[in-house]
Amino acid sequence: MIVNYSRSEMLQIWRRCAGLEPSASSCTVERFDGIDVDTRLEGLMRLWYLALLDEGDINLAGAPADATELVTPLPPGDDSRIATLICAPAVRRLCTIRLSGWKRPATVTDRRNDLYGTALQDNRYSRAGAVTPIAWFDGDGTVYATPAGPETTVVSATAYIDNGTDSYRLDERALATIHAFLKQTSTPLTL
Repeated sequence: MIVNYSRSEMLQIWRRCAGLEPSASSCTVERFDGIDVDTRLEGLMRLWYLALLDEGDINLAGAPADATELVTPLPPGDDSRIATLICAPAVRRLCTIRLSGWKRPATVTDRRNDLYGTALQDNRYSRAGAVTPIAWFDGDGTVYATPAGPETTVVSATAYIDNGTDSYRLDERALATIHAFLKQTSTPLTL
């Protein structure tokens, strides 16, 4: 089930996962030389969430959101068959894209190491078409899509979007991965 948490709600979950809650109300302890545990947890919480959006299991990140307005095609360059797309900073992972003239959207893949797939685009018999479009991202975050024309526009796009530090949208099954993430951190959180 997809859930939406505020920063304070997510922090409560992280405090429980780190073993810091529930605390005993029969005693109090004050330290003035220790670390701010909530600030440390919020930093880890943010790293965990961004990793989930960037490269985590798509079943745990929930359904991608509409990102049509967040993707902009650049003017065509030397190879007008390939569109270069720039995503707004809030877009963490572009999932699908559909450009004008296409019959269906294309799934955005990682083609950095796929020389064979890129070479197919040079052959007029094997290159992508309106029925079989392709899109891929490069290592620098730029997205490329083909086929494209001189007046290419974005018809639709879906992506995992970062809504800032006050909003966490995910499948509640992703919460089960917090313990493993905390074990991977090098600094223990115990007081």
